[in-house]
Amino acid sequence: MNFIFTDKHRSILRDIMDGDADIVLLDSSIRSGKSYLCVIATVLYAMERVPAGAMIALMGYSMTSISQNIDIYLRDVCADLGISITVSPIKGCFRLVNANGHYVEVVYFSAKDSASFRGIQGKTLNNSILFCDEVTLYNEEAFNQALARVTGKSKILMTCNPDRANHWVKQRFIDNPK
Repeated sequence: MNFIFTDKHRSILRDIMDGDADIVLLDSSIRSGKSYLCVIATVLYAMERVPAGAMIALMGYSMTSISQNIDIYLRDVCADLGISITVSPIKGCFRLVNANGHYVEVVYFSAKDSASFRGIQGKTLNNSILFCDEVTLYNEEAFNQALARVTGKSKILMTCNPDRANHWVKQRFIDNPK
């Protein structure tokens, strides 16, 4: 895919990869490149900073939105970086493997409703990465379950378009950053 990196994109990517923030929220207009940039950051972070064999998670509003908004980018990014996407022995996961044999298990989660948290239960994202695309569409309970799975020196990446002033994402992460 031909993605033109602006200086702002490069700065955000550096902040994600090398910055101290555990949570990075990209809130901007549609077609600004935030989802694609976060997929790139997720793959690079997973291959460089996540322990081999660990699980990373990619969340979207629904499995359809994951397929349309994340999976297509993930395949392009992996192809461009020489990373293979293979079958995982873990049910419901697939594996990313780089040329050096470093691999991570990848799981997709939906955050459509409160029942979505059942797909998250039992998973651990230790020293890992959680990417939440279009987080303002999520059910807050499903998001909280995903957040509870994150431990250690993990990164949480979130994208969203601007939403209403009293939305839980704005209140929690923009108005009261911690």
